[in-house]
This record gives sequence, C-alpha cells and structure tokens, in this order.
Amino acid sequence: MPRLRKAWSCRVKGYDGAGIYYAENQGKARMQCFRSVEVCDLRVVDITVRRAPEFDKILPDRHWLLEHMTDNQKHIVLHSIGGDTERAGYRDYFYGNDLDLHRLTFEFGLMRVHSEQPDGIYFELTAIGREVAMSMVSTYPRA
Repeated sequence: MPRLRKAWSCRVKGYDGAGIYYAENQGKARMQCFRSVEVCDLRVVDITVRRAPEFDKILPDRHWLLEHMTDNQKHIVLHSIGGDTERAGYRDYFYGNDLDLHRLTFEFGLMRVHSEQPDGIYFELTAIGREVAMSMVSTYPRA
C-alpha cells in the first residue's frame, strides 16, 4: 500500500503567505515552521497550521527489486533522485562509469545512458528506476 506524506500549511501571525511543511501531525509541522522562521520574538502560538491535502505526496512501498541490489547500487539509485530528502525526485541522473552503473542499466533496466563524456557517462533513471528510488525515500525524512 502506498505511503502518504502529509502536507501542512503554516501561517505566521503578522506575515503574508503560508509555507508548506511535511510532517506526521500538526504539532510537528508547527515546530518545523517555528525552527525555520527567523523572527526574534516569534512564539509557537503565533503559528496557525492547517492540513493541505492538495500538496500531499504519495510514495510507493519498498520495491521488490531492492532485495537483489547491493548497497552501492541502492546508494547510486537513491543519489540519482536527490537522496533521502523532502526534495527527492527533483533530479534523475548520475554521473560516473563503474560496473554497478552498467549492471543497473543493462541487468536491472533502472537506468539508461543519457550522454557520454570523455571521463564518464551520464546515466538517467528509467520510469521503473524512479519508482525503485522513490520506494527507498523515507516518508518523513529528517531535515
């Protein structure tokens, strides 16, 4: 069953606009906002938090292919999407030229050659590669 990363809209009293934070509950979203705002006299009670389901992210369950991959291959695939962060998915490539990259490309079909350079190759995640990578991302990564 897919995992849900809940989005919360946080507004700070006296300021326009709202920020989106991803957290398990309202209190954790409020504290994320509190720690990220640079206002000297800010109090936690000055932050209003509401669910923002339109910004929720759906993450896949752990992919079965992970059982057949080495730790280095998992690292490469996770690094290719930006790592285990809230921003995971903002990129889809890896630069290098080693045996694990070739195995991920030709044996698993998780990557494809994007372009060759004199000292390495840009590998790009395939659709299944992105799915495998996103299945490794934590539901709520630590900041």
